[in-house]
Amino acid sequence: MAPKTKKIELKRNKENSFGFALKGISGNGKSLEIITNVKKEAAAKGLSDSWQLIAINGSPISNKTHSEVLSLIKANKKKVILKVQE
Repeated sequence: MAPKTKKIELKRNKENSFGFALKGISGNGKSLEIITNVKKEAAAKGLSDSWQLIAINGSPISNKTHSEVLSLIKANKKKVILKVQE
């Protein structure tokens, strides 16, 4: 069975956060971005800890560094659409 993916739209909260953190894991020339520390408002939209981030606003992140991924997320002033894999 193929891994399940979903798109989740998140808006910045009062703390100017999207309600999650990322952990970058490098190995074999690839970097994986894992969702961590999911807050209540992000969980209510369907996001969960330990899921892999696949794309930001429709742009794949497979060839991006952890810093580049963080910059892409931070560049969104009000909302971001994440594609994640369970």
